[in-house]
Amino acid sequence: MPAIIIEGLTGAGKSSTIAALQRNGAHVRFDEEATFGDFMNQWLDDPNLPAAERTRRLAPILDHISTSLSATGVEIIERFHLSYFALDGAWATYAAIDARAAELGIGLVLLDLPDAELKARSLYRREYDDADWQSFLDLYGSEAAALSALQRSQQRRRDALDQTCLRHLTIDTRDMAWDAYARAIVSFAATL
Repeated sequence: MPAIIIEGLTGAGKSSTIAALQRNGAHVRFDEEATFGDFMNQWLDDPNLPAAERTRRLAPILDHISTSLSATGVEIIERFHLSYFALDGAWATYAAIDARAAELGIGLVLLDLPDAELKARSLYRREYDDADWQSFLDLYGSEAAALSALQRSQQRRRDALDQTCLRHLTIDTRDMAWDAYARAIVSFAATL
């Protein structure tokens, strides 16, 4: 089966969905550290990073995938070019990466969080005692500004679906039905 990119805003349920996928035989080929890592901190320090630096992690991952997809099971890539696009909104920077991923038959799953859930699931997280665990309030200066930034980031991911060459599936994660989402993703992967 091809690889599947699991995308979504912080709090959308990537980790929970990936854990459910692993219970269904999938394995993580590239986790968030490999695909995104410390990039957000670099970008916050310098939002004008050259395009080559913004995509530096992505091309080698595609090189590796092109030579090593397994014949069985779903291979997961946690976050990829949509996370970068969500920060800067410059699709032209990621179009070639997207086209190459499509040539490899990689699918895309966007875990979508309703805007009404952003405060409880992205800004303040239950599993972190309802704390602003990523210091978004300090970063953006207020709760309203942080929520606006989160909403913009999520909307950019939604907008990217109109531009991507990848076959994709969107899953609304408001119900937190992780095993059901995993089954839907496995079914989707079987069609690629």
